[in-house]
Amino acid sequence: HLGHGLFTHHVVAALGGAADTDRDQRFGPSEVFDFIRPRIVGESSLLGSAQTPCAVGLDRGPVLEAVRR
Repeated sequence: HLGHGLFTHHVVAALGGAADTDRDQRFGPSEVFDFIRPRIVGESSLLGSAQTPCAVGLDRGPVLEAVRR
């Protein structure tokens, strides 16, 4: 019913400003990841298809990915 996957749904919401938790009108990869991870973990578990997003490549700047388990 989302029109796309759970990961994409939350990334789009995060990039739309929902990840700006400190309301400074700026957000970086850490805020995006901190926003999406608990939502994806919780909602995917409820849907019966657990997903755990991971942040990798921190030395080159984070890259976000969804990992299904």
